Amino acid sequence: MNDETHLGFFDIPLISNIPNIVCLAPTCKEEYFAMLEWSLRQDSHPVAIRVPALGLTHADREIATDYSELNRYEMVKKGTKVALFGQGVYNTIKGGTGSGAVNQRDNVTVQQGFENAGYDIVNADFVNQMHELWTANGGGTSQGWGFKWVNEPVYEQTEGAADQIKAAADQTDTAIYVIARNSGEGSDRSSGKGDYLLSDDERANLELLGKTFDNVVVVLNVGGIIDTKFFSEINGLDSMLLMSQAGMEGGNALADILTGTEREKAPQTGGAGTRKRD
Repeated sequence: MNDETHLGFFDIPLISNIPNIVCLAPTCKEEYFAMLEWSLRQDSHPVAIRVPALGLTHADREIATDYSELNRYEMVKKGTKVALFGQGVYNTIKGGTGSGAVNQRDNVTVQQGFENAGYDIVNADFVNQMHELWTANGGGTSQGWGFKWVNEPVYEQTEGAADQIKAAADQTDTAIYVIARNSGEGSDRSSGKGDYLLSDDERANLELLGKTFDNVVVVLNVGGIIDTKFFSEINGLDSMLLMSQAGMEGGNALADILTGTEREKAPQTGGAGTRKRD
């Protein structure tokens, strides 16, 4: 359940300690009823079904009815190209400030994760341009136990950016926008714009992407809550994923999740796992 006052992002951590639990995530009305029927007929697992908050669409493909094969995605359409936006693409937050900012050998960014997965980032030059502007404005510089926080500029007010974004949309129908937030020792959260709320430039950039791309995925690279009512206010946003702060391998992990890549299942405690529908 997700709405303006109740966020269901942490439902999986809440239920994952139930022995043998299976979590199903339907993508359409027909799949929801198929999952519900399967859960009632089988007796091997307790089942939780995630219901999308913004309603259920109708299926445009044949729907599976057996969900007994666990820990996998269903790949509906395999892509090879993607457009990446937002400072979280290159300034991917692995953990908090202070004790959370350990010295590690490497930190895989979202950009690197998609490169490692073999995807063609069609706007790589634009990403690098935004990274250079972010760095020139002081992004990433030390400030106490944390780092100076710098947002990206409004794309439509940046020379050449609008043309680059249109060119990217001519090559792929999917844009991923990564919202990053950090906090911890010496870096408290705030309730205003650019922290709990979107900054004005983030909202403007998401509005532009929503008008330009057929599919826009919003990724929350955050360690605490953020106001998500913008998702229902901005036209053209299709899905939202809580990445949280996923550590050194965060970029690789996000690429695996968003592309449906299957890897050997890591050891875990509690539930039997999840079956998600991509």
